Amino acid sequence: MTRYQKTVVTSALIFLPAGLAAGLFYSLTPWSSWAANLAVALLIFGAAYVVNQLVLTRPLQRRFAAAFERADPDAADLVLEEVAEMWPRNRKMLAYVEANRAVVLMLRERWDEAVAVARRSAAGEMTSAHAALLQNNLAWALAHAGALDEAGGLAQRALDGARTEVVRAAAQGTLGAIWALKGDADRALALLDAAVGSALGGGAAMSARHYYRGVALESKRSAADALRAYEAARAAAPQSQFGRKASARIAQLQSKP
Repeated sequence: MTRYQKTVVTSALIFLPAGLAAGLFYSLTPWSSWAANLAVALLIFGAAYVVNQLVLTRPLQRRFAAAFERADPDAADLVLEEVAEMWPRNRKMLAYVEANRAVVLMLRERWDEAVAVARRSAAGEMTSAHAALLQNNLAWALAHAGALDEAGGLAQRALDGARTEVVRAAAQGTLGAIWALKGDADRALALLDAAVGSALGGGAAMSARHYYRGVALESKRSAADALRAYEAARAAAPQSQFGRKASARIAQLQSKP
């Protein structure tokens, strides 16, 4: 039996008694109004949604986030495989898998492949709530693949279209990183400082922001400040992708006379 089949069976065992109880309620209370019966149906639907979120969706999201934080692409891939198996015909969940395939490729630093997957994901059906996040992911991949001009335009669009503070901070971090890679330290630091100041996005995201603050500060020949930024990147998420890069950069800077 596949994980998806087990999920269906478990859901049936949980909600079949509720359905039977609702039917019994309806049959024994012919005097009840349609509004009362609708309320019972909505209560069952609400319970199904809560259980689906708490028992199925949220644990998978937490596992993927934990794999991302420690830069473990194999563990992240495993989560996406489980999601695809559990919801093989759910377009929303399959879009989630597609979008995060690009994130896994970024963890592997396979930037050209990440660009292709992120571009396909951003071009697909998406709600306005998710458009900015998908554009931001594509901008991050493009920047690290060397396409800084296209990345900058997309990151700006993501920032302009951000509908939550979390996405706004992510887009600020991406656009700041792009300006750091372009060598414009002042623009980079303004955006990265704002992203860091938000304290939103998790340890790995904060680590990347601090890392690119270090890159920008190095370009201003502020070695001591750059070292502090790299140390902050390492402290934010030492096992993350940019936490490890920061550790390597710290060793290089400390080895200089």
